[in-house]
Amino acid sequence: MKITPRNILLALLILPAACFGATLDDAVHSVSRRDEQLQSVFDQFPLLALATNQENKLVFQTLKLDKPFAIDGINFYGFRIKVPQRTNQEDFVWAFPEPKPRFFWFIIPRTGFMSGFHEFHREPINAFNNLGQLFPVSANKLIIQRLVGDQLEDGQEYLIWFAFGQQKPKQISLEFTFANSSTNDAPDHAMMEKALGLRRK
Repeated sequence: MKITPRNILLALLILPAACFGATLDDAVHSVSRRDEQLQSVFDQFPLLALATNQENKLVFQTLKLDKPFAIDGINFYGFRIKVPQRTNQEDFVWAFPEPKPRFFWFIIPRTGFMSGFHEFHREPINAFNNLGQLFPVSANKLIIQRLVGDQLEDGQEYLIWFAFGQQKPKQISLEFTFANSSTNDAPDHAMMEKALGLRRK
């Protein structure tokens, strides 16, 4: 390729984005280093409880993404949950609007290691009734996910973290509960939606 001022300019514009992407990937995939550092500031992240309305139905709550912890120049945001005393090791089930265009998330315990999330469902937000305004407002997909209950210990806290590319939302909506969400050990999408109070149109 012929070296011209235009080609040099294009290379300079592309390089920061490429470097940023590599740094983001490195930070989130350096598992032991990432988890050790996040666990060292575990209590820095807010502890969220189940949120319900006056009819005792689950509602989305808003997590402000304004107090990050940096690892290798990448900001990590998140929230803690405390597992209640469960009857039969019910699963952790949650949902949140999908930020755009590029982000990562995962769950870790206060100490030690866990295998964590393995799968999720992505559904159009407009497929459901009465969701109101969710954040980020530009999102058009809802991520629905579960964590098998036997990975969690009653009374213990866990951290769910987020890391974003260059377009980070200011806040994100989410809701969660603990419920049976499987049939014959296979995840049941309809059961997860019901547990979260999601109603299709």
